[in-house]
Amino acid sequence: MSYRELARATHPVVFPIGFLARLPYAMTPLGTLLLLQHGTGSYAFAGAAAAAQSLAIGAGGVIVGRLADRTSIRQLGVYMAVANAVALAGLLTATFADRPTLLAAAVLVGATQPQLGPVS
Repeated sequence: MSYRELARATHPVVFPIGFLARLPYAMTPLGTLLLLQHGTGSYAFAGAAAAAQSLAIGAGGVIVGRLADRTSIRQLGVYMAVANAVALAGLLTATFADRPTLLAAAVLVGATQPQLGPVS
């Protein structure tokens, strides 16, 4: 199937919505990198935490995909969005905490990232 055929087979808003829904995959680790560099003053630690968060996003996708097979996708999406909002609030709250706490908060944000790929 070509991209032209795919575009004709779906509704025109599917691609822009899919693009917007995938933006957090790239923007969350970048925001974490900048936030933690400001909080700790270390680009090395901030980069390591952002990398750990990116790995947690990938690992979380596998788990979310398995859960999507067993539960309602819509319900799972709502739970993941709420869990990610709470995790992001925790990361913001812990900005000036010790480094293990910051690393754990960054990984939790990645693990709770709402996943569009595994549920679509």
